[in-house]
Amino acid sequence: YMEARLVNWVPGEVGQIMVRFPVEGSESNELHIHPLSDRIILVIEGSGEFVSIRDGVEVRHALQPGDCIYLPRGTRHTFFAGPLGLLVESIHNPWVPLEDPQCLVY
Repeated sequence: YMEARLVNWVPGEVGQIMVRFPVEGSESNELHIHPLSDRIILVIEGSGEFVSIRDGVEVRHALQPGDCIYLPRGTRHTFFAGPLGLLVESIHNPWVPLEDPQCLVY
């Protein structure tokens, strides 16, 4: 299972979490959006793939340490981890608590 650890946050402002995806695991098998916050994702370790929908077309990007993704709110996407798993730092602006039903929408 995916593990998310809250590192730092200011309600209504910026938040930071570390997300670990298990070997060959995914965030979700479904594409989803974050309707209320923009994200900046930095790959810390491991490898994987970022999948998003741009102008109605599925786009896939291989991920490796040091890669950075800007994810505007409302972008349909998901992540898949490679054979070593995947660890990312995720900056949310503004911070929306993970348990908020509008944090993540399928």
